[in-house]
Amino acid sequence: EESIVCHDDGGVDLYRNNALKLSTTSTGIDVTGSVVADGFVFDYGDTLSLSSGATGTSLVSTGFVSGEGDYLYLSGVGNSSSNNVLFRTANSSTYGDRLKISNNGDISFYEDTGTTPKLFWDASAEKLGIGTSSPDTVLHLAKGSAATLRLESTTTALSTGGVLGAIEFESNDTGSQSGINAKINSVFTNTVGATSLQFFTSDSFAVVDSTPKMVINNVGRVGIGTSSPDHILCLEGAEPTLRIFDSANTVNQEQTIAFGTEPGNRTHAEIAGINTNTGNASGALSFKTNPGSSLTERFRISADGSLSTP
Repeated sequence: EESIVCHDDGGVDLYRNNALKLSTTSTGIDVTGSVVADGFVFDYGDTLSLSSGATGTSLVSTGFVSGEGDYLYLSGVGNSSSNNVLFRTANSSTYGDRLKISNNGDISFYEDTGTTPKLFWDASAEKLGIGTSSPDTVLHLAKGSAATLRLESTTTALSTGGVLGAIEFESNDTGSQSGINAKINSVFTNTVGATSLQFFTSDSFAVVDSTPKMVINNVGRVGIGTSSPDHILCLEGAEPTLRIFDSANTVNQEQTIAFGTEPGNRTHAEIAGINTNTGNASGALSFKTNPGSSLTERFRISADGSLSTP
């Protein structure tokens, strides 16, 4: 029974129960079976390579690449055209996938059971999916219910005017228009957590105006052209116009401003513009009040300026 065989060329073979376990070669050693060691130490530039006997494909290798430095190379089992890398962990006797890197560059991170990818990078489309493996946009979030995107500020010292969070929209035009074209800010309006939303746009050259174009303050008032709305809706500007246009062009079609109370859904009065001619801009103005049961027209200003009552 052989244990050690020394060859004339300098090679050495080690056997156990007549089975070859280790051979020295001109480039290193060949091991048959498993290797158990306290650790591996490699000299600078040395290489470790583990291969699959079935395919001869390198599964794990380390080494040094000129200009790049040290590296760790992983390759999945299979032929050279379909290698994937899969990381798995085990809980008792159950194995679960944790990370898969496909040969096309796609990357999948799996949920706790290790069966379904919940964070997925689509390499060819350059899209990231969280909760979906089929992202439709650059960032696609999916959840069975209450899908939420959260921006959190970790500051513990709130300050009036401080920005809680922001969403910015940026272009990369080759000209002077490159930059942030629009943004939405959530801003503290006091030091106890009250906030407002500010909407910014740019007039030109991708420079976002320092003054917001629209604001929703902490009590729900909306300001367009003003940062300090003191009513439910405030419009400010040079000769501002509130425009109410009908999408249809029908005789006697009304465009209405209604006044009422939400409890009971009661309409107390209306002012309506009336289309009196589909061939031009001719129109009338109708004034209605409600005596208690339904709206009744009280008087009308006709297209020629005359007043009439029903």
